[in-house]
Amino acid sequence: MKPTVLMTQTHAFQHRAVDIVHLPLVATIGYPLERAVLDISYDWLIFSSKNAVAYFLPYYPYVDVKYIAVIGEKTQAYCEKHGIAVDFIPDDYSQEGFLERFEAEQHARILIPSSAKARPKLAQTLSARGYHVTKVDLYNTVAHQENVQKVYELLETHQVDAITFASASAVRALFDTYPHSTFDQMFTIGQQTYRTLKSYGYESSLARQQTLDAMIEKILEKRS
Repeated sequence: MKPTVLMTQTHAFQHRAVDIVHLPLVATIGYPLERAVLDISYDWLIFSSKNAVAYFLPYYPYVDVKYIAVIGEKTQAYCEKHGIAVDFIPDDYSQEGFLERFEAEQHARILIPSSAKARPKLAQTLSARGYHVTKVDLYNTVAHQENVQKVYELLETHQVDAITFASASAVRALFDTYPHSTFDQMFTIGQQTYRTLKSYGYESSLARQQTLDAMIEKILEKRS
């Protein structure tokens, strides 16, 4: 019998080996982009998520940029789906993995459209390397309160076999509202998500790679 997995990321996902209940714990709201940002010529445009791509798409035809870099194969696929060719993607789908492998010419101009709640590490580290970095907050995340309640009820009544978290925002959305849970089959991708969940007092199994497929594989591995 397939395990039932509760997945809480923004975008829907399917896997043949599990039955998935998809309840996003966060919703996104967009911010307008200051048009002055598009008056600059950039060497690199860095997308760290599908949401960043989605919110930047209306502006993409108007930006002057040489190269595109992304974090994550899903982000790459989403770019290519919309006709954006990707020039660089690291093997490690994290900010740390990106920073370890990314190189640009001296004093390169870099544009990073992202969430207002995105970790500052990427922009700060690239700035410290001497690049001219422009980070713009194109969207923000808020707790999806209706789903937060549904998720908590499913966990406490043990109607699912596992819950997954793909972002620190999803962790905070649930446990800021319901800090106490008896459910213990939790799975995460990314060190930041893992550490955030641990800060609430919960242990989780961390996927080897920062992908949803790797997280499902971790669930199946632990069950076997």
